Order: sequence, then structure tokens, then C-alpha cells
Amino acid sequence: MEAASRLKVGREGAPISTIAIMASSNLRRSIEALAGELAEGVLRALRGATLADFTNGSGAGAISRAPASTGAASPKRRARGKRVRRSASDLKGAVDKIVATLRAAGARGLRAEVLRKRVGLGRRAMMRPVALAISSKRVRKTGEKRATTYFLR
Repeated sequence: MEAASRLKVGREGAPISTIAIMASSNLRRSIEALAGELAEGVLRALRGATLADFTNGSGAGAISRAPASTGAASPKRRARGKRVRRSASDLKGAVDKIVATLRAAGARGLRAEVLRKRVGLGRRAMMRPVALAISSKRVRKTGEKRATTYFLR
């Protein structure tokens, strides 16, 4: 009897825990009803749609892809599969482009990220040409990882 007298009573005279359960079950029923109505509406719209409604040529209601970014920060991805091997002339061309970019930058050199952006190569595509430029003593570097700075020799 003492436990029953300790329960707090809500406005309607029922214990608060009972009121909370009733409120949450009403909320749940309301949400389920609204979700059901939404699903029915979407299905109705899809059933009434034609294939042209889903293509780019249909105007305002068309579903289309976002335009591709043209920035150099997001290089084009190639399809997965066999690696594309670069020829010696391709690598030499990349090394020459790196050297020319560093020559234009002057004595201050360039950080790896900036050099990559200006040359137009991805991080992985840049590794081998930079290593060749360093081993051929055309370029020198200081620092590691993101703090790497490249200089012309």
C-alpha cells in the first residue's frame, strides 16, 4: 500500500507512467497512419507516371543527376579493372611538367598538394614521376607527408 501511495498522479487521476504510455501509443498510431498515407501517395504517383517522367527530357518533374564538378580537386575516376601502365615517354612528360611548374613557382617551391593541383595529376599518379624527378636530381624535397615541399635543383 505504501508503494501505491508514492506514485505521482497526473491531472486525469491516473498514475503518470500510465499517462506516458497512453500518450506514446497515441503518438505511435498517428505516426504509423501518416507513414501509411505517405506510402500510398508515393505508390499512386509512381503508378501514374510514365517512363518519360523519369528521364532528363521531361522538364520540371524530371529526375536527373547533379552536374559534374569541373574543379581540379575532383579528378575523373576511371572504371575499376586492369591498371593502365604509363610508358617511359608518359612518365618523362609528367616529370617535365613537374619541373616546369616548379620553375614557374620560383625559389619558394611548392607544397605537394599545390603541385599536384597545378600539374593536374592525382595523388597516386603523381608518386612515380616525383620519385623519378628526385632520383634524377632535377627536384629536391623537404618535409614529410602533407608538409612536403618540392624545390627545383
